[in-house]
Amino acid sequence: MNVVVDFAFSRIMELCMYDVNDFTEGLESNPIYYENLQLSKSMKTFKYICSNIPGPGCNMDNYVEQFCGCNCRPNCEPISCPCIKQQGLNYQNGRLLENIICGDSSKAILECNSKCSCVRACSNKLVQNGIKYKLEVFTVKNKGLALRTLETIPRGSFVCEYAGEIVSEEEAIKRSKNLTKDDMNYLFILNEHCASGIIQTFIDPKYKGNIGRMINHSCDPNLTMYPVRINNSIPRLALFANTDIERLVELSFSYGTSSNCDTGNKKACYCGTAMCTNYLPFDTSVFL
Repeated sequence: MNVVVDFAFSRIMELCMYDVNDFTEGLESNPIYYENLQLSKSMKTFKYICSNIPGPGCNMDNYVEQFCGCNCRPNCEPISCPCIKQQGLNYQNGRLLENIICGDSSKAILECNSKCSCVRACSNKLVQNGIKYKLEVFTVKNKGLALRTLETIPRGSFVCEYAGEIVSEEEAIKRSKNLTKDDMNYLFILNEHCASGIIQTFIDPKYKGNIGRMINHSCDPNLTMYPVRINNSIPRLALFANTDIERLVELSFSYGTSSNCDTGNKKACYCGTAMCTNYLPFDTSVFL
């Protein structure tokens, strides 16, 4: 009994001691600060989470399910690990395989999970081990808050997730309709095409999300998003570097290609790249 009490007290103290200027609230291995520490507290408007959590309308059966684990020890070998053999190899030397980055492969990415016997440093565990690079929140003219790297990130490296509440389509429509023209819309709709049709996942980090919420759109981004599955069928939206990213460069990914609305309802894109389409991607399906 004393052991349980001591552990609980220790955990409470640990949570109370995190740096108040850390956007991640002490939940990531590296703290992430705002460039102006005096403004960091006022600019933080959401509860930090490391990965997706169930939100209103989420199908809880998808969270209850658990993939089977492998019995590999201490590490997994591609020729014998059932997790790797199921969908094929994902990573090499801690980076995403080149054929996946180049788009030559459309395979699903499946990592070893919490039921696997392999060690945490297993070569098939990458996204689940969290953010490894030092990042910083800063401000950019016309775009507001943004995220940049404080160290060089090699091509193929995992940077962070785009995490939030997994909500139902009905909840996504409700939240979208409540937005004003000045509100930021963080809702991301993932469309996965498979033999049975299109699987849609609605992720909203507006109220609860991670640092991926700070990443702006670019028509020529340096990050690419890949759905990664670990413990169950709910995808984790992992962002990988699609090029070598130098220190102090802003991180960006494409919000999509949809632009099926009239010009008056679109928001201007300020990515500044040669490939800029002038407007941010916009999907009207959740406004119907």
